[in-house]
Amino acid sequence: MNYRVFLTSLPCLLLAASCAQSSAPEAQANLCTSLAEFKTSLATLKSVGPSSTVEDLKQAQAGVRQTWDSIQSDFQDLEVARIEDLSQAYKNLDKAISAVPNQATLSEGASAIQDEVTAVSAAQDQLYSGLQCP
Repeated sequence: MNYRVFLTSLPCLLLAASCAQSSAPEAQANLCTSLAEFKTSLATLKSVGPSSTVEDLKQAQAGVRQTWDSIQSDFQDLEVARIEDLSQAYKNLDKAISAVPNQATLSEGASAIQDEVTAVSAAQDQLYSGLQCP
């Protein structure tokens, strides 16, 4: 009797497995898109310069944070555990930007976060190439 139940349910199991496999490429494509958007938001952050304000820096931080949230969501969809380096670099960057006082000059703010921006960019590039994104 159990053998019949198994044979009867086998087509459903195979169908479910094939659906799960077909969504993995889509999830990876979404992640690649989010990583590209993250890189763009980092470029915006890097462009903050002497003529910018600390408010410009905070707005750039918000853009990085928004694209970071998309990456985390995409990683959950993909169920991949290759995000640790990027995750730690992002946390360090977010913490460094948040620590810049509003009365600081932009030059001081940019100097305070330069190492963190570089680390996030390097971790993002490594992850992007590791996923073989187009």
